[in-house]
Amino acid sequence: MPPIRSQSSINSIEQEEITTIREVAHQSKVPRSTLQRRLASNTFRPETRANNYKLTETKEESLKKWILSIDSRGVAP
Repeated sequence: MPPIRSQSSINSIEQEEITTIREVAHQSKVPRSTLQRRLASNTFRPETRANNYKLTETKEESLKKWILSIDSRGVAP
């Protein structure tokens, strides 16, 4: 499993504290290619929703609320 790194290196580039990606990568000990991909706004894999879900997030949330509301009234969900 890859190490979890903070967003500080990307933030320093976006705030223009450091001008080159190579310099930030060297200081943060992060691969330069990783910083380039993150700056290009590619979605980070753990932040994306997998393709094998049958419901959208909205439908899943409304179904969850409906089940909890039925349960609070004493009816079997």
